[in-house]
Amino acid sequence: MYTLVSAFAKPSQDKNRWLTVDIGNTPMSELFLQYEKVYATLTHPVLTDPVTLDLEHLRGKWAASTATFNEMLVAIGDDSLPTQAAITGIVTKHIRYMDAVAAGYKIKAVSPTASSDTELPIGDRPWFHLSRKDPYGVDTDYELFQKHALVTVNGFYHLTDFDSTGVLVVDGSKTARAPKSQARGTTVGITSFMALGEIKLYPITQNVVGKLNDETLLSDTALLSLPAEVGDKTLFVVIGGYLNPIDNRIFRRTADNQIAIDFANYPLLNRYFESQQYLDFSELGLTEAEFNPVSVNVGELFSDEVMVKYLTMSQSFVVALDNADVYTEHAYVQRERFPGHFVSFVKPQWPLMTGHGMVADYWYEEDHGQYVLTCMDNYWHMRGYNTANAQNLVNVSDQRVPADPVRYSRGFFLKVQSDQLQGLA
Repeated sequence: MYTLVSAFAKPSQDKNRWLTVDIGNTPMSELFLQYEKVYATLTHPVLTDPVTLDLEHLRGKWAASTATFNEMLVAIGDDSLPTQAAITGIVTKHIRYMDAVAAGYKIKAVSPTASSDTELPIGDRPWFHLSRKDPYGVDTDYELFQKHALVTVNGFYHLTDFDSTGVLVVDGSKTARAPKSQARGTTVGITSFMALGEIKLYPITQNVVGKLNDETLLSDTALLSLPAEVGDKTLFVVIGGYLNPIDNRIFRRTADNQIAIDFANYPLLNRYFESQQYLDFSELGLTEAEFNPVSVNVGELFSDEVMVKYLTMSQSFVVALDNADVYTEHAYVQRERFPGHFVSFVKPQWPLMTGHGMVADYWYEEDHGQYVLTCMDNYWHMRGYNTANAQNLVNVSDQRVPADPVRYSRGFFLKVQSDQLQGLA
């Protein structure tokens, strides 16, 4: 008779991850209801090694049975089951973060219409060019880079392209010349999806942006229509430099190739003011108030005209990952009581998110089994408009609450992951 050793299952409500589960005393009918997929590892006296059973083979006969899994094995007795080589465990793969300079890349400002070696005034070189000379003489494959990595400049994701000489970061140099970027210096980070699969970037253009109907605003719900080829991919939406997974709350798929963005629940004001010191928002065409250059009219910011411009800037695009079995987790790090530092109790490997979702480009040192992370900006600004009724806001600025202007932000590693069963044929 077969004996249960272990089991691996995908829950019906969370189809993107594998779990180790105890199914021995679970009725068969419940197994088929609770789990999308179940593999059971079994032993048998006549078999030298453990084997794995895909429960899908039993669905037709046992899906309505109240017998437990162990009772089912007793009922089968010594009858043969359609097994395969044993699954030995779950391997979790994930995205990785690295600082571009630490990874050996040389960064220079370039023009999109001229050779990367052409000397031009800095104002005529709005893009960044990343290139690397491998110390072992192996050329960096920039096409491979484009298919597997995203780039941040001072914590905000940018569209990229490539040619034979390097990776081109659209408006990267322009971001580096923004007021706060010049004050704090420029950092460039790389988020690698190599372990998960290929990615493809889709710029958001005006013709793919739509509304639910003529009675609603884009600032209520915006629809993004994408090519049919993204149907079986995992999608992420980058808006104004912020990376957003499909969470079925703010970002959800309404069709295989359509995304709905619920801006009513999106922290647009907070992210606008957090990023406006780093990104060039001149193309939004916002009216500049005489009394405060950073003040913004809420109605104008949330207008369809400005929302289209915000969604089509070079820091807004869709990322399609060629892997359908992906999930995200937040692993919080310890917040310190002084600027620019966090402590992690696991080795840092992932993008570190702070504030309202920007990436904190970091470097780290190990200290007695703990990892001290150093970054440029870990402030949480207590904006005055967050203390007012949102319905009454007309003009708002970056003014902070006088009695409590700033705190240190929480931080977490963004873990985009995919489980794989080891040994599954």
